[in-house]
Amino acid sequence: MPPMRSLLTNKAILCALTGVLAGAVLQAQTAPAVPACDASNCTLQDFEAMRETTETLYGDVLLILSAHERPALRSNQQNWRRVARAHCNQVAPAGGALEASSASAHHACMIEQEQERRLQIRQWLMHGYSVDGG
Repeated sequence: MPPMRSLLTNKAILCALTGVLAGAVLQAQTAPAVPACDASNCTLQDFEAMRETTETLYGDVLLILSAHERPALRSNQQNWRRVARAHCNQVAPAGGALEASSASAHHACMIEQEQERRLQIRQWLMHGYSVDGG
């Protein structure tokens, strides 16, 4: 590839990554800091909305990281999902029949875990491997 073409290609890639990074940072900054529900009235939809926001941020950061950093974030994300579920199943079990009060407490717990995860993902965005597992 001619040097000028290579330079233009690199600039285009840099511009695209800058746009993705700006979007991820903006999303992280505009996401609500506290859930709109509490342990007595959280719904599955509240949790799913929070999870979708977290997963979008995770996907954006995954795109930004270099190829050698991505496996570490993927592994960290899988571990976090397992630990978060186990934590909320212990602290606020949803109950076999998913009765309203226990399901609300479980969803509130998972929302709290998702909020903490977004902070951890932002750390990955800024510092790479500095997130502690769990």
